Amino acid sequence: MDKATPQITPIEAFNESIQHILSRWVSLRLVAEHNPPSHILQSRLPPFPTLRSEIQSILFDFFQTHGATVTIDELSDNLLEYFSSDLETELEDGSEVGIAEMLVEAYKQVIVKRNFAWFEDLRRQANEIDAKVVESLRRAGGRVEEDAENASDDDEVEDAEREDNGSGSMDVEMDEKNENSYIAPVVDEDGFELVQRKKGGRRK
Repeated sequence: MDKATPQITPIEAFNESIQHILSRWVSLRLVAEHNPPSHILQSRLPPFPTLRSEIQSILFDFFQTHGATVTIDELSDNLLEYFSSDLETELEDGSEVGIAEMLVEAYKQVIVKRNFAWFEDLRRQANEIDAKVVESLRRAGGRVEEDAENASDDDEVEDAEREDNGSGSMDVEMDEKNENSYIAPVVDEDGFELVQRKKGGRRK
């Protein structure tokens, strides 16, 4: 077993991997900032980390239940349905497929292969984004704030993502399909095209 991260268990590393992957999901951030559900607004934490934590818990439980049988198609369909039914938002950019690919890859690398080097790369990239956020705030003369989880939860993380070529992609070694499929949402001239409310048998 790779001993790059001996202080963390595979389960803990996978759960943290889910958080890092969701943190890079631009569509999720847009919903949290512009169209959050009422129960998210009631939280004392900022909308995005609150919504991210909710989805992270759902995904972690889903993988705990179904493990390696989870497929990219099934997971992407579940994410799409979650946006529609729970967030009352139509996700039209296809980004759920890239997120599903990365989550399935994370499970394979961290849980199945015990590849802690892969996890460390993912964590390192997340820390680099956090550093860009803090530096962006300081350059703007703003006050650097961190939520209960990490500094990437500040609203200004979008500035850092744009500095990171705006793609939301990660440099963790995967197959070419995974790298090319995880792209930022296709946005319209107003900044995004996904938020259109819709009232609403995914496997749980």
